[in-house]
Amino acid sequence: LKLWTKKTDETLSVLDVGTGSGCLIISILRDYEFPLHAIGVDTSLQALKQAKQNWFRLRFTANAHSELHLIQSDLLNEISDRHFHVIVSNPPYIMETADRKNVHAQVDRFEPHQALYLSDSDYFSWYKNFFKQIHKALYEEGVCVMEGHDEHLATLAEIAKQFAFKSVKIIKDYNNFDRYL
Repeated sequence: LKLWTKKTDETLSVLDVGTGSGCLIISILRDYEFPLHAIGVDTSLQALKQAKQNWFRLRFTANAHSELHLIQSDLLNEISDRHFHVIVSNPPYIMETADRKNVHAQVDRFEPHQALYLSDSDYFSWYKNFFKQIHKALYEEGVCVMEGHDEHLATLAEIAKQFAFKSVKIIKDYNNFDRYL
């Protein structure tokens, strides 16, 4: 975002796919000193309600000219006509059967399963659709950053490359595990 700000004085647009409680998009709005046009999408109305409450409580800590719109949407289906400078996402990235044995019991018990799991058989086709939509929605020099499963990020990086992204990189987390694409 800071690099884009050096190039233009337009209001930048940011999208959070699978916004949940809004922690990613609200953090970006709070940390970025210039106005942003932000959208958070999620399939869950309950999650969007929580994100709306969190934004209501924290909006005064963001730039007064920033705006956040929360929209119920499966991926980018309801906002397919818009373009973004930055897209962030913490999508469901755990294979429901193959990876579940490694999920902490508290996470499995208390986190919404639709935010965690994808069926094993649909996993890679879901990401193909996701990357296709992301590629179409990004401005030419736009950036997408998403969290992913350390055991699947290399394959997901190869799938993302099929959609002509200029650069696809895997980034490690603080524990030196592959975590972000």
